[in-house]
Amino acid sequence: MQSNIFGEQEFSNLTNNKECLWLNQPVATLDPELKEQLRIMHPEKYRYKVYLGCWCSDSRKLIPEFEAIRAEFSIPSSHIRYFSLDIDKKSPAATEQSDKIEYVPTIIVYDGDKEIGRVIEVAEPNLGSVFLGLF
Repeated sequence: MQSNIFGEQEFSNLTNNKECLWLNQPVATLDPELKEQLRIMHPEKYRYKVYLGCWCSDSRKLIPEFEAIRAEFSIPSSHIRYFSLDIDKKSPAATEQSDKIEYVPTIIVYDGDKEIGRVIEVAEPNLGSVFLGLF
């Protein structure tokens, strides 16, 4: 993987990298019932830090689910910060250390400046259900 892909990234920079082409897959369809439950919680009002590894199989599952939620609820790009980590879960600015990232993917959810929860590595049965417990 190219070294310039590590650290904080624009989503488009990730999708244009040959190691992250899986991010270009069609966005998954959300379950209609889950979508209605999430709509009440207004996921678009929160802020997110998304730590991922383009090499990581769990990222390949969870990040497309996040992107489906982002698209469905028109979460502003200004509300999301993406961080790509290498296989050792490191990046040049070491932001992952201050955020205490041990596993990828990790999605940190903020209400304003206050962290309200994290989704770490997996979300069972799916990300939307886990988000319902955070919001």
